[in-house]
Amino acid sequence: MKKIFLKICLISSILVLVSCASTNVTNNSKGGIRIPDTISENIPDTELAKIIFDKHVGIYSIDKVYNKKTFLGSKAGLENPLPNSLSGFNAGRTVLLEPGRHSISVTFHNGIVYTYLPNELNLKVSAGDVYKITAKIEGSRIVYDILDKDGISLSNPKGISLKQRSIETYQSEVIDKVKNGKQVRLTKGGLEWLLSLKMK
Repeated sequence: MKKIFLKICLISSILVLVSCASTNVTNNSKGGIRIPDTISENIPDTELAKIIFDKHVGIYSIDKVYNKKTFLGSKAGLENPLPNSLSGFNAGRTVLLEPGRHSISVTFHNGIVYTYLPNELNLKVSAGDVYKITAKIEGSRIVYDILDKDGISLSNPKGISLKQRSIETYQSEVIDKVKNGKQVRLTKGGLEWLLSLKMK
């Protein structure tokens, strides 16, 4: 009886491994999941843009097609959600999009640190090009980056830190505007400041 049980377990294990291997081969031969799924299979992958999502980067939505597992609204009314294979965080995923502008919302989860609210990334993609969306922890924030096929950052081409970007943004959006005679309104926690430079 034990030998029969062991043979059944062995055969079942082999069948599971074979089915997993065939699924991976099929997925790799397609080059990725087409979003939306209405993109014709007759369009070759070379006429679409490939987006690779790094491990730990979760896909919340792509052009208002949402991930049902992480969607924050009512899941009952959610039509045409993203395929379940795109909902994980523990492996890279690849999608194929039509050339043009796209809005992609992402989250982060590495098993210890995670984000609850999605971060929206807007990008313009070209046919035949490959892009990668990555994330890293910088201080107490998650910083997302969009890389082109050569690994060059499209969202941070200078490669500067989040702190330096904040300083440069403050310089251009507040200090430079006030120096040029414009008023700048800052608000935080219900308080409001109006900055301007009075010339004597």
